[in-house]
Amino acid sequence: MTSQRETRRIWLRTGPLAIAVIVSMSALAFVSIAILDGVSERLIRQQAEREAIAWAAYIGTSIERIEAIASGDQPTLAERDFLERVSKFGDIFRYKLFDAKGHLRVVSDSFTMGSADPEDLGEHNATAARVISTLKPYASVNDGTNKSNRPDIYVEAYVPIMKNGKVVAISEVYIDETSTSAQIKEDFAIFGVIIAGLTLVILLVPLWALRLVTVELRKRNFDLNLERARAVQAENAKSAFLANMSHELRTPLNAIQGLSEMMIRGDLGALEHPKYLEYSKDINFSAGHLLKLVNDILDLSKIDAGKYELEERELDLCTAVGDALRIARAWSNADKLVIGSDITMDKFVIRADERAIKQILLNLLSNAVKFTPAGGEVTVTGKMDDDGNGEFSVSDTGFGIPEKDLKDILEPFNQLRRPASLQSEGTGLGLSLVKSMVELHGGTVVIASQVGKGTTVTFTIPKERIVSGTATK
Repeated sequence: MTSQRETRRIWLRTGPLAIAVIVSMSALAFVSIAILDGVSERLIRQQAEREAIAWAAYIGTSIERIEAIASGDQPTLAERDFLERVSKFGDIFRYKLFDAKGHLRVVSDSFTMGSADPEDLGEHNATAARVISTLKPYASVNDGTNKSNRPDIYVEAYVPIMKNGKVVAISEVYIDETSTSAQIKEDFAIFGVIIAGLTLVILLVPLWALRLVTVELRKRNFDLNLERARAVQAENAKSAFLANMSHELRTPLNAIQGLSEMMIRGDLGALEHPKYLEYSKDINFSAGHLLKLVNDILDLSKIDAGKYELEERELDLCTAVGDALRIARAWSNADKLVIGSDITMDKFVIRADERAIKQILLNLLSNAVKFTPAGGEVTVTGKMDDDGNGEFSVSDTGFGIPEKDLKDILEPFNQLRRPASLQSEGTGLGLSLVKSMVELHGGTVVIASQVGKGTTVTFTIPKERIVSGTATK
């Protein structure tokens, strides 16, 4: 009887609190699931919009006659082949093109264009018209589980295709986000369970929570050491690992970037402590830095394995230089430098991989800006050499490179020691990628430098790749 009374007394004291805690946790779990579902859909939509924007920009720059094709003109064989290939861009499985008034002109299904009526060609689309008027992309997440010709989760994204500052077409891109959705929801589910568990522990046993945190930290430290050992063992299998894990690395980094951007913007409410905003910005910056590192390593791995394929097209290198300079002037510390160009041609059309050429220019400008103190100069020059090859250089008035280090500076992960005033983030991959990509185009890279006076990196474009060039002086 005494035991029963004691049990009853304990229940009367703790029962209501336990019930209140259970009810509170249930409500918290319900609200958390609703919030996480909304956040998950937003992240999927944002990622799809980014991919659709990249796709639209790509075809807009790759096809000169995109406006005519979107208006109903028949494409050339080369354009047709290109449009067939871009239907498999990333996770895209289908696309449509509308003209500048919102009428359907192109559907990628069986690549039927302007012939029989694949999907009401010529019909006006209200969503496309809205994108034309607002110039803002629009995306919707759709459930395709009951549709035989659709993935379980897919996004329909409308993006304007711009030429010379005006809308020439609207693309509607269908993107398979099934795996991304599953990964995000899995991450959120784990995150939700952890938050719920920590909340319960904090409510009931604060001291126990401290102990759990200590145990968790020890476990994570052990896991980190274990992963480090595994990474060392996996060094010999680096190329295969990178090829297989690229998607798994990019997906969580994109999720981290998306979540940290939401925290910075305060989408779910302002952060109470100023330090949290600072930490969120650090997380976002670090995730972006890691994502660039992953992409650089993957490019190097493909080049080393002989699997990097150039997507060649005609492009104006002078225009590419101008675009790169505009980007460079927006970098941190760039406003304290004089950044300009001295090119002896007003047009220099070559046949090359546009993405690789842009990366070459941006990597060289990035190094020059990082290694040049305030008040210095960064200059891009271009000319035709005596043999008819194109010769472009990026020069700076920075710290310079010691002569003994010049022979190794183009090797991967090779970084120079520099004054504390010039410390900045970097991986040592930039110049190595420049060398590899220039050599893929048949060119060469030469570095000239003097300590205390600056550095000049020159790369050549072989005359076989030059389509036309117009000298200005």
